[in-house]
Amino acid sequence: MLAVLSAAEPLDWRRSLRQHLRRRSVVLGLHTLDALAEEAGVFSLHPLLDPRLVESVCAAGGVRGFINRTDAMRRLFGSLLPEAVLARTSKARFNRAAFNEHSRQFVERWNGAGAPEDFVDVDGLRAAWAQREPSAMTFPLLQHCWVATEGSGDG
Repeated sequence: MLAVLSAAEPLDWRRSLRQHLRRRSVVLGLHTLDALAEEAGVFSLHPLLDPRLVESVCAAGGVRGFINRTDAMRRLFGSLLPEAVLARTSKARFNRAAFNEHSRQFVERWNGAGAPEDFVDVDGLRAAWAQREPSAMTFPLLQHCWVATEGSGDG
């Protein structure tokens, strides 16, 4: 399946990037985040997926795209950022900032409320959240469970 997907990938980097926005996984992921936001009464915004930004990136990258991250950062942000940021080789990770002591305290007292019982193994999820660096893919569910149990201000 991966070979079929790779073979179908457009040679024009701009077309590939635009196509990414229409991928089922991206569309469904955004729909899920929007639904969670609506349920919580907040506004959902995805600025890095805004078509205007994507078109600007496509224009800057051209047919072949960027050589690497540093090339992209220099061409997109030029003199706006320090060279140390533009040429950084390390990967930014925000899991620990998003899943910190407050999240861990919530998980310790969490009774499983808010997790869809038909789809979620509560014990498995609790074990995943107990890891040193839980997957960021579970953070929307963490937020949903928090709102379901404590978000009303009563808990």
